[in-house]
Amino acid sequence: MEKKNSMDIAAIILIAAIVLYHLSPLFDHQLKHDFPYGMMASDTFQHQTRAESIKLMDNYKWEAPWIVAGFTDNPGFYQPIMYHLGVLLSHLAGLETYDTAYYVIIFLLMLGMIGMYVLIRKFHPLVAFLSIPLMSLVFMQQPTIGLTWGHWPSIAAQGFLIGFLFSIMFHKEKGWWVIEGILLVGIFLAHSSEAIFAVIVLVIAAVILLVKGEWNKDDIASLAKAALLAGVISFWYGIIFWNTWRLMEPLRFIPLPAWNNPISLYLKDFGIILIVLVIGMALAAITAKKKLHVPLLFSYIFIVLGYTNYIGFGKRSFQFRMLWPVYLSLFFGIALYSLIQALDKKARPIAAIGISLLFIFLFIGPVHAKALPHTVIFNGPGLMDQQHWDAFEFIQENTPKDASIYFLYGDMYSQNAVLRNAERTHYQIDNDDYIASIQNATLRGDFLGIIRGDSHGVSYTYRKGLLEFGHYKTELGDDYFYKNYDICTMDYVVLDTASRQPVIAQYNTLIANEMVQHGTHQIVFNNGIVAILKNIKKGETCIEPKKLA
Repeated sequence: MEKKNSMDIAAIILIAAIVLYHLSPLFDHQLKHDFPYGMMASDTFQHQTRAESIKLMDNYKWEAPWIVAGFTDNPGFYQPIMYHLGVLLSHLAGLETYDTAYYVIIFLLMLGMIGMYVLIRKFHPLVAFLSIPLMSLVFMQQPTIGLTWGHWPSIAAQGFLIGFLFSIMFHKEKGWWVIEGILLVGIFLAHSSEAIFAVIVLVIAAVILLVKGEWNKDDIASLAKAALLAGVISFWYGIIFWNTWRLMEPLRFIPLPAWNNPISLYLKDFGIILIVLVIGMALAAITAKKKLHVPLLFSYIFIVLGYTNYIGFGKRSFQFRMLWPVYLSLFFGIALYSLIQALDKKARPIAAIGISLLFIFLFIGPVHAKALPHTVIFNGPGLMDQQHWDAFEFIQENTPKDASIYFLYGDMYSQNAVLRNAERTHYQIDNDDYIASIQNATLRGDFLGIIRGDSHGVSYTYRKGLLEFGHYKTELGDDYFYKNYDICTMDYVVLDTASRQPVIAQYNTLIANEMVQHGTHQIVFNNGIVAILKNIKKGETCIEPKKLA
């Protein structure tokens, strides 16, 4: 017993070490940062700003106006659990939400890896330890991009999914249905797609276990109670989901053989290790014929779920594949265990530990073998920098809550969710129209632009009644949001004075100088990278259209 406990402790430490080894550089080996760290794309800022808005408002009854184009009656529509966890951790640890929201996802990922280890351990403890090397490949390039680009809801939900599947192992325990119900809620309130996957896994497993005689009607009744509990707890959000995401992103049942996205993971990406996995699958099938172990059943279902892109699940199945290295690790462990047994019938733990460490070194070490898959390490700070963060903080602290903020071109602003850090209703210039003015050597203040916000999927939903919802984007039309805006009507103008494209930075500066010379604007912030101009004569002409020499 002591040996088993020691091995379990070693496994948990090893998994934690793998996570820290890969992600600590992303955060510059620090827990606390002066600005959002390790965020590489718009979606990461989407989640960061929403978590912060919930903290500021002390609830998620409504979306913050700066997240939804200035509307004040949009209900909180995004799956909320990861945000609430991030806010709670922020209060408990005294850290900013841009740190804690990220850490919650990493913690759920690590718990998912540990949960899978424990799940496999129910099959065989040495196989579980031998599965850890493949789990380390969750830090291959594709899944790591998924993490740093903001596929957080899917990762969080899959952490809860593994917990739910683990809970099924104790299904017959008295009152355990309560735990199952809570974990089902966690899946649904993290990312609804994985809730569908959970139901699929559950139905397949239940049917097979009923046919095998390992479950009976009492087990089904217990599952029904868990589902009922989950339904009651998530009822309120379920109404919102039914009238938003379900309508805007329905299952279309159109095959999607490939997804042109950097997170897309395919079995071929495992390189020569795919041979080991296939051997493991074959050995697992032989074992299952003798006795069907639930972890074996789950692992086969995980392969199937990764290919539901062929029956209409589209990109959601590719998001599910991000954790394939965790889900398929059982097959890797079985193959290695069989090899050890072939060499030594006793299959001693020391051999399992040694081989595991060898493969971990091959997968994450400094030497990259072409035929082997390998992990990657991303270094911070990501898109944000101190100068831009200082500008956002200035806006938060020194402008009226109802101020309109107009962003001219900035290199990072293409990832437009970053602009929500202004915490004000904000507008963004159309880059193509802006660049056309530069190419035409024209100075003007009337450009195409857009009121920015998170309309994706739900079209600025608002509530008409308990079960009745409207959609501002659909009702008002695109022309309400995307049209010509006059810079002179905005309360503040934000522009970058430095850029990877110097000509754009020069044009930004030219516009700023023109407005200041007109006496309509004054520079209230300038750190050499970002400048903020306050409109002190709102509505007056601030730029005379003219051709540049």
